[in-house]
Amino acid sequence: MYRNHFNLTKKPFSISSDPEFLWLGPCHAKVLASLTLALDRGGVLVLTGDVGTGKTTLVNTIVQGLPPSVHTAKLPDPCFEMHLLFSTIAQDLGFEFHNERKFETILARFLEKILLLNERCLVIVDEAQRIGNRFLKALYSWQDLGNGNLPITVLLVGQNEFDEMLPLFNKGRFLEKTTLNQKLVPLSQEETADYVRFRMLHSGTENEIFSETALNDIATISKGYPRMINILCDHCLLIAHREKLQKVDSSIVKIAAKKLLLPQEIHSLSSGKDKTDKTPDPGRRLWVMASMLCLGVILIIAFFIIPDSRYKNFKRHLFPVPESRFKPPVDAAGSVAEVPREKVLDKPVLKQAEAMKPDAKVLIVPKARESVKDFVDEVFKGVERRMLQSRDEPVIAADRPTGKESIQKNKPMSKTIEQGNPDLDAPDPGDVITWLLERKDSTN
Repeated sequence: MYRNHFNLTKKPFSISSDPEFLWLGPCHAKVLASLTLALDRGGVLVLTGDVGTGKTTLVNTIVQGLPPSVHTAKLPDPCFEMHLLFSTIAQDLGFEFHNERKFETILARFLEKILLLNERCLVIVDEAQRIGNRFLKALYSWQDLGNGNLPITVLLVGQNEFDEMLPLFNKGRFLEKTTLNQKLVPLSQEETADYVRFRMLHSGTENEIFSETALNDIATISKGYPRMINILCDHCLLIAHREKLQKVDSSIVKIAAKKLLLPQEIHSLSSGKDKTDKTPDPGRRLWVMASMLCLGVILIIAFFIIPDSRYKNFKRHLFPVPESRFKPPVDAAGSVAEVPREKVLDKPVLKQAEAMKPDAKVLIVPKARESVKDFVDEVFKGVERRMLQSRDEPVIAADRPTGKESIQKNKPMSKTIEQGNPDLDAPDPGDVITWLLERKDSTN
């Protein structure tokens, strides 16, 4: 789309790996040379690197540079059953396979044949971080075929996590049998600029389409990963073509990053600091420790210096004590006022007292009572005194029910009290309380 606009013969940036655009920085050149030399020695080789660091491009370059005497089998994903994996290897190497248990025997015969022809075998396993323990054990066991003299090399290509997984397999014995272990790292800022210029030059132009500030922003946003560099530069060229511009500056790079949903990398451009850097700031840590120390000193001073009275008032303010529901009314002079009869009769115990003496005036005595029993005792003592003063006939002690008798005859006593008979002598307050509690339980 933008090739005619910039006079390009090829598309410079693509996600797919193309050995024609292979650019070897110091790290990539070293890894490529090490792997090429190790292929002749055999054994198990390991190549790791983060996503987009150029592992696939490097492996494709190695495969294309191999002579015809090297038989190659490649597994793009080892996360399959053993039978399917062995079938893929046998198909790529060119021999028949039918039984999983006899695969090593058939492979050993194939390796003996190519050894006589002075040929070699290379098995490449991509995405090695997904490999199973059983298949990995089989790959390492192939190095012992024919007493270790058969020409077979295994190349395991995976992400960085495979370096952490390998020591855990078979108690670290696989790591001891590894012939070579190489790792690819992202490009630096200078390497990123050289990488972009190299691709633009191999696309047919010698013009500096990307400015210096744009290249610096691309290195910061992509973090040096070749795949992300290709995607970002491709979007920049599309935007420049749409705006009919001949150069890509920093503003176009930021617009392309927004379209790729990379806002956190854009914010890091202004400060020039990588936001993924999780190194703790010593100054910030010092301020946090000083703040915590000051807070602790303030709490200690408040605990030992503030008087107890202030603490109690503060406690009452936070946890107020509920007021009593039986608060006696007080008039302007401070004395206890009389309570209207209709309000007094709301209380069950006072209803009983009113039934015993209808004309009596009931006052609430402003005296603290520890329990309901004390309150009922006071009420019935007052009623008993008034009944003794108003009666005309002497009271026969034998007629007064006491003790268990009054409890057993609670129904006649209840009836007499409800009728308001003034001739009945006042019963024992304790018996009355027992009767009231039993009646309350029966009604509930």
